[in-house]
Amino acid sequence: MTDDDGVERRTVLKAGGAAAALGIGGGGFMESLTQRDDVASKGTPGVESFVGQDEVVQTICAPNCRGKCPLDVYKRDGRIKKIQPHVPADERYKRGCVLGLSHTQRIYDPTRLKYPMKRTDWSLDEPNPDGRGFDAEFERISWDDALSLLASKMKTTKEQHGA
Repeated sequence: MTDDDGVERRTVLKAGGAAAALGIGGGGFMESLTQRDDVASKGTPGVESFVGQDEVVQTICAPNCRGKCPLDVYKRDGRIKKIQPHVPADERYKRGCVLGLSHTQRIYDPTRLKYPMKRTDWSLDEPNPDGRGFDAEFERISWDDALSLLASKMKTTKEQHGA
């Protein structure tokens, strides 16, 4: 540890201290994980006690990225209470992203869309009027009207651009 090899005594001591601290802290962390595994294997209540006696439905997360991550959906009284990643035997799929795990909020959010809406300044003839701002108003329309508008727009697009 001379100036010739570029390593100073102070650097070695710092690295040694950091490694010792990590070893002490890391050992305690691993021990706590082992204890949790022991507790879980003894039948101590875990997630089940948190969510109660729920029906667990295994499904996949389809509407987001098409990764089809497996999910366990915990239901009680017809309502979703919790969503967790399902850990199948194939370890490649033992994760789920936050989009899939947040479907509960997506389904029960009070500001979600519950029926079709249409911008008040929108029409089939002029779908993007000049001067349209981001603060346009919306109006509720029936499902039949929404499907008719959609079918008309699809037909127009097909005629203009082909199939």
